[in-house]
Amino acid sequence: MKRKRTGFTVVEVLAAVGIIALMVGLLIPALSMVRNTARETKQKVAITAGAGERLLWRTEARRSPCRLGPVRISSEIGFQV
Repeated sequence: MKRKRTGFTVVEVLAAVGIIALMVGLLIPALSMVRNTARETKQKVAITAGAGERLLWRTEARRSPCRLGPVRISSEIGFQV
């Protein structure tokens, strides 16, 4: 009487492991490229935001009511802003 085998052969297991290794080998460089692109995008956004912040600061500094400007000496009051 023949017994029915349940399980995988060594060749089938090795083929599955080889396919998985091939897929991982293709996936790792793609993930590395995505990570580099994300890093570059983050740096570009930081540079753009920094430039915008400096421009806003310069604009606000010109409009600020606290800015005194040049001080002129007047003989009547002593000094005038």
